[in-house]
Amino acid sequence: MTRTHELPLALVNLKDRLASGTNLHLLNSIMEPVRGIRPAIIAINEARWRMPRGRPERQAAALLSQLCNVRYEISVGQIERSDHPPALLWNTQHLDLVEYSLADTDPSRWKRNTWTVAVRDSPSCAVRVIVPHFDYASGTRRLMEAETLASQVGAALPVVVAGDLNSTVSGPHLPDRDYTRVPAHKRRQKGRLTPDG
Repeated sequence: MTRTHELPLALVNLKDRLASGTNLHLLNSIMEPVRGIRPAIIAINEARWRMPRGRPERQAAALLSQLCNVRYEISVGQIERSDHPPALLWNTQHLDLVEYSLADTDPSRWKRNTWTVAVRDSPSCAVRVIVPHFDYASGTRRLMEAETLASQVGAALPVVVAGDLNSTVSGPHLPDRDYTRVPAHKRRQKGRLTPDG
């Protein structure tokens, strides 16, 4: 009989709300919608608290642990084009970090920001969490990143992709964005057609 585990996940894109870790008190309102579910995993895009000695990231982990009544550990990733990397938090009472791929552990920049966590009482029950942040300006680069990401999915482990793919969403269940109201400098890369269509 196969044993299944439910691992509630929260995906957060902080964008510019935390001001490099000086406004961590804002996590209270940001996390309010998921506080009751006590996420086992929190994937954060644009974790703007990388500073010397990791003080803001430790404060963020402590604050999120307090808010969700769960003890979290944190690992901050790396992004080459900015100092706003992704981060992953996991419930240390139920999950162990098995492996991770960051700049200091993996020379392949295309596989970075990948974490594998396993259920403590069932180590063979693991999940890989990839928190990519696709290039915001280059459709060519986004395609390359998407192809690389596709090669990492479908392995022996279940994979959760919880990143900022910087693409325009579509579908009948999603709201339409009025791009005439978005400043030109922010919309110039969205929806741009390449010569091949």
